[in-house]
Amino acid sequence: MAYNILIVEDSKLINDNLKKSLESDGHYVEQAFDFETAVGLIKSNRFEYILLDLILPDGEGEMLLPYAKRADTRVIVMTTDRDSFRRDRIFGFGIVDYMIKDRYFDDLIDGIRKMIRQVEINSTFTLLVVDDSAFIRNHLELLLSGRGFLVLTAIDGKEGYEKLLKYPIDGLIADLEMPIMDGFELMAKIRRKKETKNLPVMILTGSNDSNKIAKVIKHDVKDLIRKPYITEEVLLKIDNMMNEVQQRRSIGEERRKFDLYHNAIVNSTLYMKFSPDLQAIYINERFSELLFGRTAKAFESISLKEFVKNPTLDLFRSLQKLSPQNPPVYYVFMFNKFDGMPCYVSATVSGIFDAEGKMTEMVFIGHDITQLQQHELYLQEQVEKQMQINFEQQQLMFNQSKMAAMGEMIGNIAHQWRQPLNALGLMIQGIEDAHLHGELDEPYLHDMTVKSMTKIEFMSQTIDDFRNFFQPNKAKEPFDMAVAIHKTIDIIGKTLENHHIRLVLEGVEEGKYMIDGYRNELQQVILNLLNNAKDALCSNEGKGMDVDQWIRISIEEKKKMCILSIEDNGGGIPESIIERIFEPYYTTKQEGKGTGVGLYMSKMIIEQNMGGRLEVSNHAQGACFSIYLPPLETKLVMENKNG
Repeated sequence: MAYNILIVEDSKLINDNLKKSLESDGHYVEQAFDFETAVGLIKSNRFEYILLDLILPDGEGEMLLPYAKRADTRVIVMTTDRDSFRRDRIFGFGIVDYMIKDRYFDDLIDGIRKMIRQVEINSTFTLLVVDDSAFIRNHLELLLSGRGFLVLTAIDGKEGYEKLLKYPIDGLIADLEMPIMDGFELMAKIRRKKETKNLPVMILTGSNDSNKIAKVIKHDVKDLIRKPYITEEVLLKIDNMMNEVQQRRSIGEERRKFDLYHNAIVNSTLYMKFSPDLQAIYINERFSELLFGRTAKAFESISLKEFVKNPTLDLFRSLQKLSPQNPPVYYVFMFNKFDGMPCYVSATVSGIFDAEGKMTEMVFIGHDITQLQQHELYLQEQVEKQMQINFEQQQLMFNQSKMAAMGEMIGNIAHQWRQPLNALGLMIQGIEDAHLHGELDEPYLHDMTVKSMTKIEFMSQTIDDFRNFFQPNKAKEPFDMAVAIHKTIDIIGKTLENHHIRLVLEGVEEGKYMIDGYRNELQQVILNLLNNAKDALCSNEGKGMDVDQWIRISIEEKKKMCILSIEDNGGGIPESIIERIFEPYYTTKQEGKGTGVGLYMSKMIIEQNMGGRLEVSNHAQGACFSIYLPPLETKLVMENKNG
């Protein structure tokens, strides 16, 4: 416990060293080097202890004792003065102790620390002083309360016995010769009563009668002090007596804790001892009840083979090979209970060996984990069921994503084919007109055939491009990020033109940004982001938004990462939902126009398959999706380090 302590000492060396030592113990320390400063500090502060030098430059230190008494502060005197009369007078003020300074400083500070701890211990005790002399009662009360004790007094044995029955008394200091009830009768009554039988007693007497002293000793007193007593002797012996009480208290508390721990262990653990030939020597009641449904076998010898089946029996047999060098082993054992139901026990098994290293027995200490095991099995079943449900949902998401991609693909094919189909239609109509006007000659037919085949070849190539675009890569391979962007633009470019959306490219230079991964999967992500940007721009038509609608695709390298950004001027994503747009099934599109799996699948492709990041943010005019991928050189360096 930390205290506020005032050091009143004119020696700066002693004062400073005391302050340093006590502050290292956690106490708050003030210093005074003279009487006047000390008085001011006592009046303006609250101190639990004063360390007082008796010789000060401006007065005697004992003049501070009345101030300390009024402030209810304990005083430990430090002096070189050995005047016994002065010492007894100062003890009359109720000081804690009187210490001689002419010894090593370490002894002084250890003595102070010991005395502060002693007062802490004493403050937990109540003492009863029984004496017919008012002077002795008052003197002992002053001494002992200064030492930290709570003190009660009585004028004779009768009043003392009544207070013993009324108050919780921890120690008794009694006179031997008193009126009404003397010390002998008081001792006899105390020892006959169960509640006070073991009460520690110290006797004060002025008698030299050896018979009386022998009679006192037979009443099991802790000590006997002759009057007139020496103050410091009384204090020392009472401290020692009550320290014994404190030790008994501590032992009793430890025994109580031990009993609690022991009962907790006995009631919660499954305990068994068995011999190396697997004969159970002892099974505690809790384990016996679990296995046999009764405690009758708790103290009987029984072979493990009678109640343990394979593979658990083989596990026990393997323990026969334990040696003194083996640490305790831990296993989960399965037993068949008396009702045929299995039970599971988590246990530690230790071998006990004699001086020659021969195993004499084994100790089994475990806990019943049957419910836990059953719960784990149940959870495992639930996890497997949920995994199956998640797999089915994921497959559904993949299918929905494929269907959505197929719809987008058909729309893009339609845009790609619209112009060549119109041209073919016009050429076919031109054949009929040429026939009517007599222009259908061989050169005309040849020219018409060449032009038609060119259109058909273009449309056929478009089909191949789309088929290759959506065909998944089987293995990672280096590819040019700019080429992937251009391939994607080939697919969606016409669609963007038909919606009057301007496409802007920045830093998209072939041969500059090489990536190791799956090109077609990256192209599908780019296509999905471009489609989303297109949808956002188209949904703003007629809302007074900027007529110049654009999508910007840019590539740059920062901090050893290639950053592909796709941004638009479609107004951006509301801040309230921007954190959720990568969640599965979450969509911002109108009902029936979005599946909510596009961005989720795109994030999975980039982060799980490509080892990158897909992030989104809003800028002044719209949204920006950024794909972070390690460039080929960085990736190779990382792989070499890992290899």
